[in-house]
Amino acid sequence: MAEIPDSLQSLFETTLEAHDDRYVIPIPADLVENGSLSVDDSYRVALLPAAATAI
Repeated sequence: MAEIPDSLQSLFETTLEAHDDRYVIPIPADLVENGSLSVDDSYRVALLPAAATAI
């Protein structure tokens, strides 16, 4: 199981999408709309396989 740091700002489940020659990670709109994330900032993300997220 992955260790989750105390500084974690957000955790959600999504599916990696292929768009032409790139891959996209969809971010839930409410994370941006409620101020948790900003369009003008950069973020570090971690990708975990679905099997690793089972509780």
